[in-house]
Amino acid sequence: MNRRSTMSSPKFLSLFLILLLFIPVNAQKPYDGPIPTFVQKDSKWIYRDRDGNRLFDREFDEAWFFNEGLAVVNQFGFYKYIDLKGELVINISYEKAGDFSEGLAAVKLPKTGFFYINKKGDRVSEKEYQTLGKFKNGVGIGYRDIRYYLIDATGKEIAGPFNYVEGFNEGMSWFSIDLKFGFVNTKGEIAIKPVYMNARSFTDGCAWVQKKDSTYCLIDLKGKEVTPAKKYVNPVRFPYQTKYLIEHTKEGSTVKSRDGKTLLKTKYKIIRWLQKDLFVYNDGKGGGEGMIDIKGKEVIKADWTSIDESKGDFVIVQKNNKYGIYGLDGKEIIPAKYDFSW
Repeated sequence: MNRRSTMSSPKFLSLFLILLLFIPVNAQKPYDGPIPTFVQKDSKWIYRDRDGNRLFDREFDEAWFFNEGLAVVNQFGFYKYIDLKGELVINISYEKAGDFSEGLAAVKLPKTGFFYINKKGDRVSEKEYQTLGKFKNGVGIGYRDIRYYLIDATGKEIAGPFNYVEGFNEGMSWFSIDLKFGFVNTKGEIAIKPVYMNARSFTDGCAWVQKKDSTYCLIDLKGKEVTPAKKYVNPVRFPYQTKYLIEHTKEGSTVKSRDGKTLLKTKYKIIRWLQKDLFVYNDGKGGGEGMIDIKGKEVIKADWTSIDESKGDFVIVQKNNKYGIYGLDGKEIIPAKYDFSW
């Protein structure tokens, strides 16, 4: 739930909005709608197109991006919704309001909890919640009375109560109840019973689970175990590591494929898979973290406090609280001289 009352300062956000002119908001579909702009002289928000032209005369105390043709704005301390012409189409004074997603938005009135509304402003939730997530994948997640519930498009609770629900990935979400973990689908059906000590989200059709004997294995979307149950390296801390199976041995580490084929034996202690065919390792001599490839070749020496993945063809290195960037070939791109990375 995007709580509009905790938004960033206007000056910072105006800079952020300028950056968004050049950076797609969504990798699949870049944002191309009206852009909220802070006018410092008037201390008001207006909307412009990408050529800088003002779209309509109406001004606001706060303004946000359009989602599904509607945007949240603040007037006189309350939140409402406008359309692409700047007209108030949901003229109800909400204390808090979120973006529309799949036809629904989570809102809160001054003396209520959170509930979903449709684009007409009609309330669709049967109950109210202390927190209410963005409606996605045909389901919403609400929190009330110290428990989590799944909500469908009609506002009806279709599953719960749970101690926790993570959120859906590949049509499934892990949940916990009474210290046991299982999986629920977007229809609210318990697809995989809560029999595990721990679980993580599905990635590429597989998810890590921890069994009663503290071993880990990958399961598929039907709950079938697709790897042997062993004490793999960091499967829960780094749940995206579903491509490789990493084990520590007396001699160092081994890396196997899902079908059990040994791909790498090395003297180094591999900490985690990084990206592509690259791994973070520790030399065991107190030097820190380094990077090796699937052939065991040292690409970056282990003299870094941390080596972190990125979503590009580079990695982020850090030492003495300074950050830099290296290529996947181990060559320095930006020296480690910056105070933070983002």
